[in-house]
Amino acid sequence: MELAANLKRLRKEHDMTQEDLAKLLGVTAQAVSKWERGESCPDITLLPALAAHYGVSIEDLLGVNGQANKEKRDAVLKKWQKLILPPEGVRAQAADYLREQLRDFPQDWDLWIKLGFCLDGMYVSSISSAHTSL
Repeated sequence: MELAANLKRLRKEHDMTQEDLAKLLGVTAQAVSKWERGESCPDITLLPALAAHYGVSIEDLLGVNGQANKEKRDAVLKKWQKLILPPEGVRAQAADYLREQLRDFPQDWDLWIKLGFCLDGMYVSSISSAHTSL
């Protein structure tokens, strides 16, 4: 189970004992030990605190960001590049596409930055158009 391995790895990477983590979360060290051995799982209400403490997403903590997500994200970036670059170069379409994809990748800051790039370009274009029509 990836969750068990991830919990143990992250705790060790942060130089914490099972007792330290237990105290932080308000559980027993025995509970943490069972999580790390895959004998039980943390309560779902603890997942946001665990993820925030370790600086990872809940998906990463659970181990669901595997190869399939990487391939899907790579396909998203490839399509975005096709929409944003000439000859198409339609920022509004690229922005709409990224908005849709961010539903699947809400914590992907690279996609958020690319969306900002599209929106900024649309804003600059609208100002340029307004000035040329004066």
